[in-house]
Amino acid sequence: MSAQSGLAQIAFCTAGTLATTPTSVVAMGITSNEDLKTTRLRGIKIEHQDHDLPNYDNLLLSASSVQCSIFMFMTLLGFRGGNCDIQIITRDNKVYKFLAASNPLGIKPKLIYNKDSRIITVDVEGAFSQTAWDAILTAAASASAVSLGLTPDSGADHTKQRLVYPLATECPIATELFGNYIERSLTIEPKEKAKTIANISLFDKLTATINIVMEDISQANYITQRGKGTAPSFLFKDGNVGAAYDAFSFAAGVLVQDPVYNITGVKTELAVALKGAFPVSKMTGAYGIANGGSATDGGVTGGTLSIAAS
Repeated sequence: MSAQSGLAQIAFCTAGTLATTPTSVVAMGITSNEDLKTTRLRGIKIEHQDHDLPNYDNLLLSASSVQCSIFMFMTLLGFRGGNCDIQIITRDNKVYKFLAASNPLGIKPKLIYNKDSRIITVDVEGAFSQTAWDAILTAAASASAVSLGLTPDSGADHTKQRLVYPLATECPIATELFGNYIERSLTIEPKEKAKTIANISLFDKLTATINIVMEDISQANYITQRGKGTAPSFLFKDGNVGAAYDAFSFAAGVLVQDPVYNITGVKTELAVALKGAFPVSKMTGAYGIANGGSATDGGVTGGTLSIAAS
């Protein structure tokens, strides 16, 4: 009988709770580009025989979710450094449980909003000794999944898909850019500083990258953008359901801008790229109706992430 491809569940919860009562559960839900791979890590080379002897076994799982929310992103950031329990279920019912206390995995969440989609991608990675990996494989073949209260088990919910819905592109904040947007994207991702021996990613900073391209732009517009200074404030806001929205508010000094004016025989474009790294601690969430969401759900409905200058 052939093995069944695909993953039935990728879920994270607070460290130490998977074996009892899982809390702060984040399921990837509707996923794309899921890819779980095991490889040899730091193999021992025997040059004269062209041998690469085993050492560590490395697990790398990558997946993207269209059920992205500020709650998901902030919760996953809080789980960084192996600080969470993880349950991965394959479609042929192998149940992998990675507990923070005994066999942790590191996670790197990346938020991507652009003209095509709004997603959060997660890289999950860790390395194990041969003995530990053999034990994980053996346990996965017979383990029972922990119920996380999800229906279906994947957490897939089409009502939670984030659709592309631009509401504001302001630079500085309260001043909309010049319109006629050709490209509009925001990426916030970990700025890795090191990995542990167990190949767990460590980071305490994030890098934000914003790329805006506008057409039918005059020289006066270009001069105006240059006049906004080296590091203007910026607001990137997309709508959710009803009056809810996700907003990302960068204070002046966080991002450095690079405006590029381009005239050809068929176009007059202004591309504005902004980029900057900042400590995770400088990013705070605000919820409730006045901030795009609900005061009670921590960013599931929507909210505003504000990034202060260092």
